[in-house]
Amino acid sequence: MQVAILGTGKMGAAIARRLHESGHGLTLWNRTRSRAEAIGVGKVAGTPAEAVKDADVVISILTNADAVRNAYLGESGAAKVARAQVFIEMSTAGPDVIKEVQPAIERGGAKFVECPVMGSVTAMETGKGILMAAGDDAAIERARPVLEAIGEMRRLKDAESAAKLKLIANTGLTVISALAAELLAAGAAAGVDPEDVFWVLTRFAPVLAARRAGFMEHKHEPVTFALRDAAKDIRLATDVYHRAGAFTPLADTTKDLYADRRAEELDQVDQGADLGDLLGADGVGHAGIEAQRRPGAHALEDLRGFDHTLLADVGIHVAAAEKRRRAIEAARIVAGRAVGSDQAPAQPRHRTVPARVARRPLQRQARALGEPEQDHALRGDGGLDALDQVREHVERCREVRLVALERDREWIGVPRAARGLRREVGPAGQLDLGGDGHDVLGRGAAPVEEDHRRASRGQGFAALHDALSVSDAQCLPSMPTTGAFTYSNPRVIHWGAGSIAQLGAELQRLEATRIGVVTTRSLVESLDRLRVRPAATVVIGQHAPTAQVRAGTKKAKSAGVDCIVSFGGGSAIDAAKIISVQLADGDGRALPHVAIPTTLSVAELAAGAGFTNDQGDKAGMRDPRLMVEAVIYDAELTLATPIQLWLSTGIRALDHAVEGFLAPGEHPFNDVMALEGIRRLFDSLPRAKASPSDVGMRTENQLAAWFSFTLPGASAAGLSHTMGKQIGARHGIPHGVTSCLLLPHVMRYLAKTMPERMQLLAQATGVDPANRVEELIASLGLPQHISQFDVGQTALRVAAEELANKYPAADLLGIYLAAL
Repeated sequence: MQVAILGTGKMGAAIARRLHESGHGLTLWNRTRSRAEAIGVGKVAGTPAEAVKDADVVISILTNADAVRNAYLGESGAAKVARAQVFIEMSTAGPDVIKEVQPAIERGGAKFVECPVMGSVTAMETGKGILMAAGDDAAIERARPVLEAIGEMRRLKDAESAAKLKLIANTGLTVISALAAELLAAGAAAGVDPEDVFWVLTRFAPVLAARRAGFMEHKHEPVTFALRDAAKDIRLATDVYHRAGAFTPLADTTKDLYADRRAEELDQVDQGADLGDLLGADGVGHAGIEAQRRPGAHALEDLRGFDHTLLADVGIHVAAAEKRRRAIEAARIVAGRAVGSDQAPAQPRHRTVPARVARRPLQRQARALGEPEQDHALRGDGGLDALDQVREHVERCREVRLVALERDREWIGVPRAARGLRREVGPAGQLDLGGDGHDVLGRGAAPVEEDHRRASRGQGFAALHDALSVSDAQCLPSMPTTGAFTYSNPRVIHWGAGSIAQLGAELQRLEATRIGVVTTRSLVESLDRLRVRPAATVVIGQHAPTAQVRAGTKKAKSAGVDCIVSFGGGSAIDAAKIISVQLADGDGRALPHVAIPTTLSVAELAAGAGFTNDQGDKAGMRDPRLMVEAVIYDAELTLATPIQLWLSTGIRALDHAVEGFLAPGEHPFNDVMALEGIRRLFDSLPRAKASPSDVGMRTENQLAAWFSFTLPGASAAGLSHTMGKQIGARHGIPHGVTSCLLLPHVMRYLAKTMPERMQLLAQATGVDPANRVEELIASLGLPQHISQFDVGQTALRVAAEELANKYPAADLLGIYLAAL
């Protein structure tokens, strides 16, 4: 038979070699032509359409749903020449894409068969794969010689079931791999020979045997199943499970483990890796983190130079001679006791003495922990629900546990990518709302005198890389008879023309002597208006690129600054927050930060910060220490801000207010403030446009923006914010503009499920809030269409698929297309 193969990655190439050996004629197509040519069998076509036009059977085995769409539905896609062929779709792309592709294929008379495959590259090459086929009986019979050459076939009832079963299979593989890595680490810590641990694991899960090199030797070449693909598959799978209403805590936790690896690393590392190597480090480098990303050991003395925020949540097992005890203490590591090199605990595979970084009260009094129960007791509250307990269990296995001995010197090994080097605030549990929101369980707000910038239990520096996300539990479901509100805005806010005069008093109150100023290029010439002499000036670009944040941290540290002043919009303020935490002192206290905003984005009001990672995607972090100490709203300093930027960030403030008001749960204080902020923005933004130099009107804009953001966590996690961040940094669209593009369409989508809230919102906007917001944006002359930024449907599909979780990808794509 003449067979066309679309996609010649590892599996596609293996299938091609097998079918060639079985006597079938081949035409190959791959997006990167050289990969198809390198296989050395059959002919190579330039487009999918060219590859399939003369084929009897077409096999597609592509990376993801977007690749499938492009191969079938693109300009030179296979659907254009689909006539009498049998199309066998083997990609792991989820069930949704089938609904788009199958009708297009069968419209021209061809037949579509969904047939995911399981098995290794070797299994495909030797005809021992497992195929799960669903489709027209006659079509499957026609393709049987091809299918049976690849492996054993099982028939399923329909195409959607076949796609879902493959996701279930890959969920099993990823969960088993994660569990195996955890048990290998746990066994080694307990003194069990890793060879014995791996032997028993393969008795329960034989599939692990094929990945022995990755688990036992940390050798990941050749790659059999890239982590990038594993992360994609389990994300697709959990999306299916959630939409079906299934409770899958193990799958969800494993998804988080795989998702935290950055894209370029995922492409290179095999899924068989020990997860001690897999766990991702921060997206923004702390001082000293580059050393941590390299394998190998570091002298104990070297730990003294590490940023203590970096070590704040690391549990380290230390084996050290008595002479090294002082070095351990200087590094702020509390060990139960020192251990000589010749003693049993210092020997390979022996359970070494647990040590803890001194920060939390119990950890400052840490002693050698003999039993797991004692280790668990240090972890705090036991009132978490079952899902939190699963996640806490996984967090515990992320601690650094490697000790290496070299001659007479004791070294402490730190994996190149130990996620224990930082900790997210974590899923907002019933007892910990992460610093803002309403605690409707009556736990109560923090005392007024509490220093909210000191790290507290479970609130170490948090880097939520590749997505600025806040838990949906910021506002818990309605319990109207009781509640508590933790006010999480800065302690001091000055406003009004000339209020910059208060900066000197604030710096004196904070006992600041060496000031680091973080600003944007357009404001460098205006720094003299701040009336301070900076010890260091850091210039930050749009969306706070992580490389600039790293460089700024290094510059501020070299200058010995003891206070940060940010002067600019959201990018400068967010970068300043990150720098202030990275330069935290030995007790984990961030440098004080005074913000002087020149836009209406109100980044200064949240204990979160966004940045652009090295891949150009929006990422972010939440940490209570990111909250600034004081804000100065001086409208005179904003007159240099272009009016279009000013107005678009005003719509961003409107977005904050709307999404905070529409957030789940009871939040009466925020509702009052949000409605007032919306009224003032509707009234004052058009007047600011009419009189751009009116300082009084700009002050009114600033007050309205302030009122819009009293529930920062819920607002930042809103649908419009999340969708905007997904396309903003990637396509160079400013934050304020993404709100202009998306907010009206998101409001129309949400109105279907919350009509009563929309009626209340109409009290501030007028009848039909979504239309009123759209009219306001138009009247201000702001952008309203995504297409104005050269973003097409393909990119929007990718964005929707990547975001799909709480909301289906199809719904998100519908919103994006409405804004196109």
